[in-house]
Amino acid sequence: MVPIKDEDFTDRNLIIKVIESGVGDRGLKVKFAGDRVWEIYDNAQSCCEERYVIIRDDLSRFADSQLYSIMLGDFAVEQSDIDGVKEIQFLIIKTSKGTISVPNYNCHNGRYGGFELVIEDVTDRAKEPSVNLRMRIES
Repeated sequence: MVPIKDEDFTDRNLIIKVIESGVGDRGLKVKFAGDRVWEIYDNAQSCCEERYVIIRDDLSRFADSQLYSIMLGDFAVEQSDIDGVKEIQFLIIKTSKGTISVPNYNCHNGRYGGFELVIEDVTDRAKEPSVNLRMRIES
């Protein structure tokens, strides 16, 4: 994994064919022209915390768009008598057809905070894991 804060993809001419929820309810799956596939998700599961995303954007409208950048957005912490602590880390994906804002949630008892947002190239899962591209977006 390679740590990144903001990743600029403009010069790579990556054209999104399909973007959809994936990796269970923990992330996105992005399919590009040329059959490249990425999964973007929170990889920081420590114990019994609950991690998930809620996608409110209509992802179908981003088909056939160029990927410009992926970056971290705002971070927030909410306290709750029922859930304990709820952390929210926004992931911002900029494309030629607009911006996708993906809130990543981590609900825990106060001991399992933080995020490890990663981009994993899963184009060919049959290859050795060391061949897969993994980039960490650190919060």
